[in-house]
Amino acid sequence: MAYSPMGSRYSSRTLIYVALGANLLVAATKFAAAAGTGSSAMFSEGIHSIVDTGNEFLLLYGLHRVGNKKPAHRRAGRQNHS
Repeated sequence: MAYSPMGSRYSSRTLIYVALGANLLVAATKFAAAAGTGSSAMFSEGIHSIVDTGNEFLLLYGLHRVGNKKPAHRRAGRQNHS
């Protein structure tokens, strides 16, 4: 299995997509529970899950804007400046 430069087994983008899908499923479940029980608290939890899903979209947009290129002066790790 391929590893990312940070040593993780999966890329950040992949994990964000997994979290996005999970939040959508959680939101759907909460809305179904709210419809079945009439619970306003469960309805607001469903809204909270939708907002969390929006956060994943913002993370994906940020990754898109940054791209994969890193400037030489911003590389991770210690630089020898002597």
